[in-house]
Amino acid sequence: VLWFPTGGGKTEAYLGIVAFVLGMKRLRKGEDDGVTVLMRYTYRLLTIQQFHRAAALMCSCEYIRQHDVKKWGKEPFRVGLFVGQNTTPNTLQIAKQNLHSKSEEGNPVQILNCPRCGQHLDHHNYLKAENPLRMAIKCGNKNCHYGTPNNDQSFLPVVFVDDDNVRTLPSLLIGTVDKFASLAWESKFAGLFG
Repeated sequence: VLWFPTGGGKTEAYLGIVAFVLGMKRLRKGEDDGVTVLMRYTYRLLTIQQFHRAAALMCSCEYIRQHDVKKWGKEPFRVGLFVGQNTTPNTLQIAKQNLHSKSEEGNPVQILNCPRCGQHLDHHNYLKAENPLRMAIKCGNKNCHYGTPNNDQSFLPVVFVDDDNVRTLPSLLIGTVDKFASLAWESKFAGLFG
């Protein structure tokens, strides 16, 4: 393990490796079968910052996949946020309730700018999506690939509610140490491992 000072490019290096691993898995197996990469951090703020950076990567991976489904498969690339309920809601029902609340606790509005185009996002960009059922984000910029009206494939490839992580099985799951410790106590999370 090498140590680099802040700004040395550590995050970009391992996100590049993540993209490589996700791509190789799709090329070898032909289709995605759940979570490929787990990343954990000690602090929630750092976890959320890394989630934002990984969201930009997933937007690019998903854009490429959508333009060559035959090569990269039908299953979308996604990044999931896996932190405690004080940061993000555990269920879709709570996420819908908290969407319009002013409280910072359990607030599903974790992404404030589109990772693809930079457009400001607020609670109006968050909505319940079907197939799979989940809380989804649609960019407000009609010129952004993830803002295309009437297109279910144009939601941002991010997941941030526990139930949605289990339903969608994101390619990359980023969480906190304490949340990953809960895996042993809740059987519903077994699906994350295939």
